[in-house]
Amino acid sequence: MTEQATQNNMTLWDSVRTPDPSATKSFSRSGGFKGTATNAVYLIQRATEMWGPMGGKWGVDIVEDHVFQGAPMLGDAGQVIGHEQLHVIRINLRHPDGVVPGYGQTMMVGKNKWGPFTDEEAPKKSLTDALTKAMSWLGFAADIHLGLWDDNKYVNEAKKAFDEAKKDTPPPPANPPQVELLTPEEIANVTALANEVGKPIEDITKAYKVGSLNFIKRSAYAPIIKNLTKLKTETTEGAQQ
Repeated sequence: MTEQATQNNMTLWDSVRTPDPSATKSFSRSGGFKGTATNAVYLIQRATEMWGPMGGKWGVDIVEDHVFQGAPMLGDAGQVIGHEQLHVIRINLRHPDGVVPGYGQTMMVGKNKWGPFTDEEAPKKSLTDALTKAMSWLGFAADIHLGLWDDNKYVNEAKKAFDEAKKDTPPPPANPPQVELLTPEEIANVTALANEVGKPIEDITKAYKVGSLNFIKRSAYAPIIKNLTKLKTETTEGAQQ
């Protein structure tokens, strides 16, 4: 492999390998395990900068979603009062150059020092776990997984570099302009008129390149109603002839 080919293969990796230290935090688990976690939304933001909005050129497909029985949970007298329940998810992370698999897991039902617990956010946590792991295989926040974050000097240098870059980046507007979308009443009007003339809702959403009427701008309401009304008139006149 030529040096140029190697450089091209590492373009994405080198672009996203070092995370902003402000988007990371240290954590510790039972058994003395310690590490550094990266904010998942920050990783999604970095991917969005590279490839555009999630769901377009890149996104996540859930392949498997299961709950497995774990170890028995014991009561104060040593009796079995239930079993742990482990939520496991498998995803495919799609990106412009292919697909990366990822697994995530979270204890959904278990027991801690306060007694038995149920984590209603287990599926969300498992998905986040799978997503961040799959993204790390593409190089996102790879410095952490390579052990470079264990070096305080390295982290301080990264923090300094990001702080300097932020000085040259204008802050986002305090109140960014909001896009006005169809109101519930307008959606109901469009749906009713479309059903009346036999126009599939999917035809309308495809025309505006969205997945639902909820994501169509209000500025499109008048043209949609105008077209549906025209279609209704043509249908009525055709039936009378």
